[in-house]
Amino acid sequence: MEGTDEEVDIAPLVTYNATVTEIEYSEENGVVVHTSSPSSSSSPSSSSSSSSSTTTSPPPPPLRCDRVIVTVPIRVLIDGDITFSPPLPPSKVSAFSKFGMTPACKLVLVFSSRPWRDEIEHLIAADEIVPEMWFRPCDVVEDHFVATCFFTSTFAEAAEKLAEDGELVAKVLDQMERNLDIAGCEKLLVAQEFFSWTSVKSIRGGYSFPERGCSQSDVDEMARSVGGGRVLFAGEAMNRGAGMTVHAALESGETAAKEVSQRVSFPER
Repeated sequence: MEGTDEEVDIAPLVTYNATVTEIEYSEENGVVVHTSSPSSSSSPSSSSSSSSSTTTSPPPPPLRCDRVIVTVPIRVLIDGDITFSPPLPPSKVSAFSKFGMTPACKLVLVFSSRPWRDEIEHLIAADEIVPEMWFRPCDVVEDHFVATCFFTSTFAEAAEKLAEDGELVAKVLDQMERNLDIAGCEKLLVAQEFFSWTSVKSIRGGYSFPERGCSQSDVDEMARSVGGGRVLFAGEAMNRGAGMTVHAALESGETAAKEVSQRVSFPER
């Protein structure tokens, strides 16, 4: 543990595959975090029905703590997936509602050799299917090359539809050949992976953005702790200086951690 001579294994303290459903808090008694276990589908029963049954494990015991930092995406807070008891102040709920979250997805293409010219590293094409691509050597397989295609907003919505229809890869390869004046990409393609953050229930998008009418005071209100500092909030949307980036999320986490350290009394060594 930093600042002490003691090494602490935190792995047993981490709970995986549990969804936070409720946070109870009070300035006097601390915090209780309630979670639920993911449901799992069993094999079809032997009865005449062909449907599968769904079983849910008993919920894990509540987690009791002095303070909690909430770092879920803003969309989860807007949709009210976590119940707060007592309810969050209306001013904070109103601030959440003034933010949106844009769709985002990526398509990664791996080629057995480089189909593009050596000097090409980046492609911006606002009037095409893929608005942004970058090209790099593959870090995993020697002598292979990777094209990463990044989609957000309406581009992401269109890409998801093309992916569902099985047309996305072909259209992206066509764009690459037209924009870069190359040929034969399909023959060199050896692997592909498409991922959408929007379709992940615990994420639901790529980046937050302020809606019209949002002000700096709304960002301050979103990031403000409640319950006398028992419940704190962090994430890229909570960054008072800049949002929509990983470093914004990290900075907001550091801010929340500093507030915790200022409020906690550590025993003398």
